[in-house]
Amino acid sequence: MVRCVSRGRLRRRLPFLVVVLVLGAFGLLLYLQVLRIPVKVARNLHLFFNYAEAAVWTVAGACVFWRTRARRLQLRTLGIAAAAAFVLFGISDIVETRTGTWYEPWWLCAWKAACVICLLGCFVVYTRVTRKPGGQ
Repeated sequence: MVRCVSRGRLRRRLPFLVVVLVLGAFGLLLYLQVLRIPVKVARNLHLFFNYAEAAVWTVAGACVFWRTRARRLQLRTLGIAAAAAFVLFGISDIVETRTGTWYEPWWLCAWKAACVICLLGCFVVYTRVTRKPGGQ
């Protein structure tokens, strides 16, 4: 059965989607060098967005931890692992502000990859644990 998004839910999500699309278009124009900005401004924007991203990942980790604190032991352990991966990913963004890129040094790229693999593993285990019998 296909669930449709109600109009009210879509209206609530629309401002977020517009912001994401505008920022994505702006980033694409910068990447294609259609828009040119001074290097100092670009560096400050890079720092700002990395710190903002670190905050988002840390808050995501706190939310996951908070939501799983009263669950059964298996889900709580899974939630703690996912929360730790989110927080560590946020810390890696702070380190990225010092190095300038996510792929250099090599260990920062490996750190981020390990966090993503951990989160994907947590998602797979969560879907298997919470799946209803009978394939529903």
